[in-house]
Amino acid sequence: MPRLTPQEIERRFFDLLASTVVDYRPLTAWSLGGTRVELPYFARATPDTELVFEARASLPRAEGARWLLRFDITGNALLRVDGEPYQGVDEQHKLAVVEPGDRSLALEATPRRLFGEAAWFFAFLSSSATAVLWEGFNLALSLLDLLQLARRRGELMPALERAALEIELTPSVLQAHAAVRALYGFLVEGSPEYRGPRWEHAYVSSVYGDPVAAGLLPDTPRPSVSEVLDTIERVKRALEFEPAGARGRVYLFGHSHIDTAWLWPFSETKRKVRRTFATVARLAKMGYRFTYVQSGAQNYKWLEEQDPQLFAEVKKLVEAGVWLPIGGMWVESDTQLVSGESLARQFLYGQLYFEEKFGRRSRIGWLPDSFGFSAQLPQIMRKAGIEVFCTHKVMWNDTNEFPYHAFVWEALDGSEVVAHVIVATYNGALTAGELAGLWERYKQKDAAPAVHSYGFGDGGGGPTFLMFERLKLLKRVPQLPEPVEAPSEREYVEELLKVRDRLPRWRGEIYNEFHRGVYTTNLKVKELMARAESEALWAEGAAAAAKLLGLQEYPRREIREAWERVLRCQFHDVLPGSSNREAYEEAYRDLEEAIRAFSSVSSRALKAIAESVSAPKGSVVVFNRLAWPVEALVELPGPGFATPRGEPAAVQEVDGKWLALVRVPAFGYTTLVPGRAAPAAGGARAYREGETIVLENELVRVKVGPDGSLLSVYDKQLGAELLAAPSNVLRAHPDKPGNFDAWDIDRSTVESPGHPFEVAEAPRVVAAGPLVASVEYALRFKSSTVRQRVSLRSGSRLIEVKMRIDWREKSYLVKAWFELKASVEKGWYEVPFGVVERSTVPRDRWDEAKYEVPALKWADFSDGKVGLAIIAPSRHGYSARGSRVGLSLLKSPFHPNPWSDLGEHEVTYYLYPHPGDYRAGEVYRKAYEVWSGVKAVVKEGGGGRLPPEASALEAPKGVVVEAVKLCEKRDALAVRIYEVEGTEREVEVKLPGAFAVYEANLLEDRERLVASGDRATLRFKPFEIKTIILEKF
Repeated sequence: MPRLTPQEIERRFFDLLASTVVDYRPLTAWSLGGTRVELPYFARATPDTELVFEARASLPRAEGARWLLRFDITGNALLRVDGEPYQGVDEQHKLAVVEPGDRSLALEATPRRLFGEAAWFFAFLSSSATAVLWEGFNLALSLLDLLQLARRRGELMPALERAALEIELTPSVLQAHAAVRALYGFLVEGSPEYRGPRWEHAYVSSVYGDPVAAGLLPDTPRPSVSEVLDTIERVKRALEFEPAGARGRVYLFGHSHIDTAWLWPFSETKRKVRRTFATVARLAKMGYRFTYVQSGAQNYKWLEEQDPQLFAEVKKLVEAGVWLPIGGMWVESDTQLVSGESLARQFLYGQLYFEEKFGRRSRIGWLPDSFGFSAQLPQIMRKAGIEVFCTHKVMWNDTNEFPYHAFVWEALDGSEVVAHVIVATYNGALTAGELAGLWERYKQKDAAPAVHSYGFGDGGGGPTFLMFERLKLLKRVPQLPEPVEAPSEREYVEELLKVRDRLPRWRGEIYNEFHRGVYTTNLKVKELMARAESEALWAEGAAAAAKLLGLQEYPRREIREAWERVLRCQFHDVLPGSSNREAYEEAYRDLEEAIRAFSSVSSRALKAIAESVSAPKGSVVVFNRLAWPVEALVELPGPGFATPRGEPAAVQEVDGKWLALVRVPAFGYTTLVPGRAAPAAGGARAYREGETIVLENELVRVKVGPDGSLLSVYDKQLGAELLAAPSNVLRAHPDKPGNFDAWDIDRSTVESPGHPFEVAEAPRVVAAGPLVASVEYALRFKSSTVRQRVSLRSGSRLIEVKMRIDWREKSYLVKAWFELKASVEKGWYEVPFGVVERSTVPRDRWDEAKYEVPALKWADFSDGKVGLAIIAPSRHGYSARGSRVGLSLLKSPFHPNPWSDLGEHEVTYYLYPHPGDYRAGEVYRKAYEVWSGVKAVVKEGGGGRLPPEASALEAPKGVVVEAVKLCEKRDALAVRIYEVEGTEREVEVKLPGAFAVYEANLLEDRERLVASGDRATLRFKPFEIKTIILEKF
């Protein structure tokens, strides 16, 4: 037998491929808006311009052949055939398989490509119809793919060589031209699914193809159909592969990663969803055997709203087990920068939508691309019905290779899910090299099967018919893992649960050693999110209280719609700041509308309660939604008010506003009634001491230097100085990441000394006490200014730093640096529903990689005797090395949104000196207090049946009541509580009346009766999350 080189084998496979062409018809005439256009067509456009091209194609039947339509457009489109949505057309879906006959075609196109590019221009370059002998065409493409792997896996080459020796066909010019046009298009572009054309075929096509097709030149001889069919059979018989050892198995899931927004806005994603879902439905109709998975209830809801018929098709595919709604979330959200309650709602609303529309809840968690995974996610998932968690992002680490690809992931409370890493990519092309590569890298070969996700994505798209055709050959190759091509959810989940005891374990957070800038980028979206999350809990708590008092109905729909806006904006490219300008224009509107809606709900409910309080007209009713009493500054209409006990309320005028310090009961209210004004009283004062300004109260003394830095924070009660050197020092660090601009902060950025800010306005006293003492100053960097007001109120250790920023620079990271007096070796950081410990003194490469880390609302640094917490509800990025801590305030990248973080912003953070660690100092309570605040309502009428002061719900230290709401499906109260100090404990919770108390999961399924009456005793594991349902007897 003669020996063939790989190049000779490739030539023969290409010749076989082209020889399968039996007909070719250019489609050059189309109609656009009733006007005939000849391709190529070019036009200026806007990103949302919709162009509808129409044509008719006569496609005769040929035995053993199928027609391929090829579309070369610069944007993306939905193809309709005979009026029905047929499939999406994009960079990776330019081919459509169409049945013969007289077909009506319509291409509904927009300029944006899969990744949002070329949005201001549109071109329809060419289209054509090519009939190919179906089996031979796909076999040849599959052989070319396998040849790529055989170049590095020599054991595959003999079978391919034997097959190639059976090929003596030479295609005609028109056949070569048709094959090149069908696969590579007008511009001869390559594809991730197959290599580019051989030079001889491309040359002949480009020089002679069109003249031959037009009849200007004669075609060269072509092999007969019978000769081609005979060659195909001989090639198939020659394909005998060498035996191999144990193959291993890989579960295959078709998929399309559809970013809810990224380099395009939500409005474009709606189009992507429709196109992608139409493509998958078409593949199912073609008879392919596969399992397709798609996350994000939001995607399905958008489809349901814009195309009920296609939604009905999807529903049938779900019923047939071909299509799995997975993830159980509203969107694939961020998991580190959102509140615990937001994560609970992602799963609550996602799972309830899947259950309502498809009769099933997901058992598979699916976050392939989120930028790190918080420590409590396994507990949240388990309590939402998720048993297996799939991700890919751990493969992106820049310092340490993640040690496991199948493992048991344990939350802070001990809850577990089986985690499975998609090793290769979540946008797989299902090639031989891809399957071989993932199995070579897969770490748990001896314990568990691998998992792989194939189908084009990020901007949608999904699988192609070529992937399924290629799989027919790949299944026969013993050197590749055995593909499980159409697994059921149950089969996959049960397989992993069966081997869980053989898997390694990982406890706590999965820190993503990449994309560290997302904790900071886009101050505005993060500020809006923090406000929206707070307002959501106010709205639900107030509305639930009003319902319980019989004053109002609970506005479920209004609350749900507002929550959906918030959850949509928590998508892992939106909240992190890594989307483009258009995406944020829509996201800002969504969040602002959600804030207005939530505020309207709480305002109506609190007003209804306030008007029912027994107090005269003009009284101010002050509400607290937290489950412990709080002291807060409240703005009053004037100076003359008294407490319910008749004590005059001490007030201070600041910036033209009358402020009073008010104590409000736990989850309740108090009333200030009109009365005589009291002289200002309190321990806060501000005064000059040499070149410094001192803010002082009963507990702390703060010195502000002439440059605006904090020279000292001295705790008078503890007798301890907190600072070792000037702190709250702003630095602008040059920030030009080597790769992902908005996403990343490179180590060099944090380690650079940064540029100092100059004093634009010297510090001056703006409030001298006695309730509030404040100093204000302005700083300048280049053309940007930062105005800071540092305030201290009577009786509180909290030091407030309120910033107004006018930022005009690009590619800088602004950090506030603090030098701590205490010897600090670890920091405690809030995460959703919990707290994690991280070392500030690197012990290994894992610690070294954490030079910028996330926190939700606060981070605390303590030596066990005294500590300093930084509370920043909308600023999430921290650098901590030893006793030096940096809070990231602003990051202004160039890409993908050149305007990101430019303009005016307001942000507030707090310093909180305290005794002991975060537990002793109750740091978490102070953070909740500044995030939640209090709300005040002025009574418009007199009288009322409710007492002037009341508390409906109270929980002791060590647990946090996160949310109080009505259940989604019945008029019972749902209360979310979690343990926050990492200690097993039993607590008694005071309830707003006598109830039957049930413990439930996050989806509000009652699980067991735990108490009855007006108090409930609950036992918590460390960091356990509980949902209790309160039902009236």
